[in-house]
Amino acid sequence: MTTAFPQYWFDFTHLGAAGLMLPVALVTVVGLWFAGKRVAVLAWGGALGLGVAVVLASKIAFMGWGIGSARLNFTGFSGHTMLASAIFPVWLGWLFAALSARLAPFGVALGLGVGALVGWSRLALGAHSESEVVTAWLLGSVVSLAAMPALRKPVRSSGWAWLVVMLLLALSVDGSLADYLPTRLWELRIALRLSGRDKPYTRAELLRGERPTFVDKKSRPGGWQVREDLTTAHDCQGNPTVLDIQKRDCARASTEVPASIFDAGAHTPVAQI
Repeated sequence: MTTAFPQYWFDFTHLGAAGLMLPVALVTVVGLWFAGKRVAVLAWGGALGLGVAVVLASKIAFMGWGIGSARLNFTGFSGHTMLASAIFPVWLGWLFAALSARLAPFGVALGLGVGALVGWSRLALGAHSESEVVTAWLLGSVVSLAAMPALRKPVRSSGWAWLVVMLLLALSVDGSLADYLPTRLWELRIALRLSGRDKPYTRAELLRGERPTFVDKKSRPGGWQVREDLTTAHDCQGNPTVLDIQKRDCARASTEVPASIFDAGAHTPVAQI
């Protein structure tokens, strides 16, 4: 059984896609760098890289080795939420600070709100649990703090920065453009290669108390490879996607997960990676 979700939830969730957030981060870094805020830029860039590494490590650890929490229903930080809450506050804070340093806090607050909205969309679509969204929002908010010293005084910005970033955000309504970076596929491949599994560990297995099983690479002809049935799925609109597990963004089919895990009535609760 599938559930149709309003299109606006997909539009909101695409705002946190790496394919959009990383270019926005790049534009912000370039703008602040040439505005003379180089120390803050280096601090924020380092913090952002560390935050991305933490998110990737949590997802790879779960898919490859089953490291997660059934009690908290935690399988890894929400990457969309973390990126949105780490980048939007800095970008909007910069643009507001260009008008007046007193307006910078309003831009930062608005950015944190956008990050929260992206996290809410991940919950509404059933892509993540509450614990994964809340912790990712907190992680991203901490990352954004590294750039706050750059916003205490007026910071000049230019029209090209507004134009480029607004164009990128406008593209968020097109999921194929927002998701042109196949980050899920990369995460899966890394997890399987490092762990030696032939399929990813799932949320359903975690909640059932099943531990991951491993297959000796030497016993598999042709060595490591991603299972073919993980690369032929379709998304909510029937378009081919890179992973079967991406169906989690469309609907949930399992009834084994307690309804309290997700927002009541938002969708049919199911297990997902």
